[in-house]
Amino acid sequence: MIAPMRRLLLLILLLAGPLAANDIAVSTPDGRGAWLLLEPPPGQAGPGWGEFAGDPGLPAPDVLGRPAASRQLTDLWLFESATGRYQRITQVSLPNAALYAVFEAGGEPYVLLNQPGPVPTSIVRARDLRTPGGVLAPAAVALALSQFADAPVVSPDGKWLALRVFRGREVLVRVVSTTDWTTRAESTAANFSRPVWINNQSLACLAFDNGVPRVALRDTSVGFVRANDTPAPLPGRLLRLDVQDTTLATTELLKGEFPPETFTRALARDFWTQDLILARKSGTGVVIEQRAATSDATPTEIASFEHARGISVGPWAVSCVGVRQGQLWAASLVRRGKIELPLSPLQPRHRWRFSLAFGGNRFVDEYPLANYSSSGLGGLLDLRRGKFAILEPAANPDALDEKGKPRESQPLCLHTLVAPPFRGCDSMRNPRNLARLSGLVKRFAELDDLYPAGIPSTQLAFDMRVSLAGADPKKGTYVELYHADGRGGKGRIRTEDNLSGDWLMNSIDGAGSADTDWVYTCAAIKTGTIDKKQPARAGKLYDDMVTQLEARKLLLLGGVAKAAESGGLRYLGRGVHKDLASGLEMRIWAYEKLGRLLADGQRERVVLRFVAELPIGARGTWACPHGLAHANLQFALANGQEAAVTELYFAPDQFVSLPNLTNKSDPDLILPREFRIYERDAAGKYVERLTAKAQGPAIGHGAEPFEIAHPAELVSNAKLRPGYYVPNLCLPAGKLGLRVRQEGDKLFQELLRPGLK
Repeated sequence: MIAPMRRLLLLILLLAGPLAANDIAVSTPDGRGAWLLLEPPPGQAGPGWGEFAGDPGLPAPDVLGRPAASRQLTDLWLFESATGRYQRITQVSLPNAALYAVFEAGGEPYVLLNQPGPVPTSIVRARDLRTPGGVLAPAAVALALSQFADAPVVSPDGKWLALRVFRGREVLVRVVSTTDWTTRAESTAANFSRPVWINNQSLACLAFDNGVPRVALRDTSVGFVRANDTPAPLPGRLLRLDVQDTTLATTELLKGEFPPETFTRALARDFWTQDLILARKSGTGVVIEQRAATSDATPTEIASFEHARGISVGPWAVSCVGVRQGQLWAASLVRRGKIELPLSPLQPRHRWRFSLAFGGNRFVDEYPLANYSSSGLGGLLDLRRGKFAILEPAANPDALDEKGKPRESQPLCLHTLVAPPFRGCDSMRNPRNLARLSGLVKRFAELDDLYPAGIPSTQLAFDMRVSLAGADPKKGTYVELYHADGRGGKGRIRTEDNLSGDWLMNSIDGAGSADTDWVYTCAAIKTGTIDKKQPARAGKLYDDMVTQLEARKLLLLGGVAKAAESGGLRYLGRGVHKDLASGLEMRIWAYEKLGRLLADGQRERVVLRFVAELPIGARGTWACPHGLAHANLQFALANGQEAAVTELYFAPDQFVSLPNLTNKSDPDLILPREFRIYERDAAGKYVERLTAKAQGPAIGHGAEPFEIAHPAELVSNAKLRPGYYVPNLCLPAGKLGLRVRQEGDKLFQELLRPGLK
């Protein structure tokens, strides 16, 4: 239980400063790209790395509200849809500063810069951020403010900029010129939200009765985010602000309850009609409506939702997003008119008729957005010109310490950003961002620094249940000993199981091909008699062992940012996955990893689906968020032909933490605890055929060694320790048995377990 004073301090850290989510991205004037505020690349790029390893890091919509210890500086980036590439605009050094808002005026981007000192907000021209390795020149600052300001919005004619300014405890709206940056007008104080322009002389703004709303990124009483919690609509007023000399005259247009504008907008201006698009409470839900900017306006409903998740306005359509029955839905108000053109100059009386998006005819098109989060900690961002992005919350693996306790220096939630109108503009395209968010992949990335060539070896034990069609179910223990070396660098593998009653050992070794390998089996561990066969005589067993070996290599997730040909991950996109055991649907990030080059020029591959949801319930655990939900393995037999497919379903909230069996000081290897394999029966129904649960301690188990009982003929002291970097397989050449000899009886003894002399 967090002490009251400590809890209060934590809450202050998380709520300090306005959230600038609505201001972190804006479309370019031609609508073919966007300027975005994103963190620096999380790693290096270039030869040997993946195509998108140099992409930027995550967005930081709450960068000023984060604890200072975890505050990442942001850069200005340009994403160009024509090339599908990010271009880093920020080249100057900005120590202890943060870019937290971007807007466009006169075709040029500007950024809002926050830094310690008497000038908390500066407006900077983006072109002055380009000097490589330089410092920001004083002339680059268009406007320096002695108060914190946010929510910049430019008038339709581009001549005026409105800002929300925080002056002590007061909040006001200020209008400045975009030519000489002098103040034109200023409002009286109110609890203003984000202003929008009605025309070049008037603005509209929500003002709340009880302070400017904030969103907590942590429920300090329970220690986690409630993923579906939404800040309730709050009482306030819709105000009109008209420029009159040096003041903004205020007129009340409407009283009501309105959603807080933090990560999304509740008020926008319709490009076509100059009406307001407003979200407000109606009954138990929220209605989004179109209304004139007058006190006697008669509104027209566009859509109704349980919760609002943002508004985006373009020349031909108004898009609204909200939640219905836990899922994100979009409603687009489209205006259409008809135009007729002559078929040809020679036939003017024969005409083509077109239906185009303009004019007075209107209809609302509604559709689900299943691939995107419905959480109140994200939503739709309006980039202007009909372009939009979706901000989604993600769990921060660094938020909890090794004992599962919250770190006060870390936010519990981070965010990802995807802009569907711009193909490839997605935070998750860079696999390093997956390693930032997924506790499973993050641990592999940490081990990459210690083992650049990959995990040397693993020793895994599973409780397994097999239910093949037409056969009695089998239960038992399955042990796998994998080593990355041997067989000409292709690796080797050994398995032991008692699924049929007696213990059976199988192993392959050799030079790495069906002509040079050997298959070893032992069905009588009491005598240690081993049968040694060439693959042609071993038949399907050899293919099964090679398949098992290649599958293990594909599922070890080291080097995710490497080039695809070297085992890195290639982003496939976002989607929805249904768990067959629970029927639970969850959003996922999908990646592809390539394996062996096959005889026909194709490659083995695995498609990996990671949970994109916040870890609530069966969707994951805060100790290791964004786990692996599904793997589709496509591989060939040992001859490089006759491709087969296996689908593995994982429990994304269950993990084992396996120690380094050679160097105890190294981090544990984290692996999914459970996977299942299904098969369709004659009626087309999925039937569970195999369930495997890895044996080992859970995350945060402490230093107590974990051992399981195992036959004394297979391991000394009849105890086996699951883990990685198995000592007798990873010592330098010439010691203990790195070189596995061809004789079967010696092989059986040399693939021993730790501790057996």
